[in-house]
Amino acid sequence: MLCWKGFFLTLRPIRWLAYLSGWTLFALFFISEDAGRLLYQGRAVQWHGYLVVWLTTAYAWAFLTPFVWWAARRFPLERRDWWRSGGLHLILSLSFALIEELLFALVTPVFGLPWFPRNFAATFRAVLPIDFHLNVIIYWLIVGIEHSVGYYRKSLERERLSARLELRATQLESQLTQAKLSALKMQLHPHFLFNTLNTIVVLVRQHRVTEADEMLTNLSELLRQSLAGWEMQEVPLRRELELTNLYQCCPIKSRIDSTGCRVRHL
Repeated sequence: MLCWKGFFLTLRPIRWLAYLSGWTLFALFFISEDAGRLLYQGRAVQWHGYLVVWLTTAYAWAFLTPFVWWAARRFPLERRDWWRSGGLHLILSLSFALIEELLFALVTPVFGLPWFPRNFAATFRAVLPIDFHLNVIIYWLIVGIEHSVGYYRKSLERERLSARLELRATQLESQLTQAKLSALKMQLHPHFLFNTLNTIVVLVRQHRVTEADEMLTNLSELLRQSLAGWEMQEVPLRRELELTNLYQCCPIKSRIDSTGCRVRHL
């Protein structure tokens, strides 16, 4: 038990570490793009500046992503009201793009980058036309990822529910089969079969072949009709009377007493 508790306690930090690592890879991807372009042109790469710019952008979105995720889950893009949710997310995408620009303008002047002025307002005006569209795209990518994860979870839940229903149906089918077998056993009582077969054996030993053949025929007909109609919910009265007559003919018509004399039909 303690091991499991320790596992779950360490699981959340690992998730956050993986989350931040993902956004760090996002920053490194764009840093490599810019650096590769400059190196291809034979120009020097200002690594410090690109690291500050892209890591600030990445970690700003790492801070904003949980809020975007909540909004995407709270207002999903569904078929019945997609225009309403789509319009709301359009407004939110513009708002979050501006918020990211504000965070960027607050942080980058601290590092004294030569590309931007060293005050908030000037930096905000400088980066607004540069990164605004990229921020809008990032917002919609986060919304798309959230919807993909949501659809995947719903698919898994439907598969689990289908498996549970299938298992339940199998169990009910097994119980129904068992109930039918029990009902069939009640219709064909073992003592009745044993007595009838013993009577047939005695008749054969006494060379009363015709009577033994008649009783065996009646028994087989009784078994055939019982097996043929054991799944029927309702049985016609005529069929029930036929089964009753066959049932009476088997054990009574040719009973043999202890002296070997035949008892007359009741």
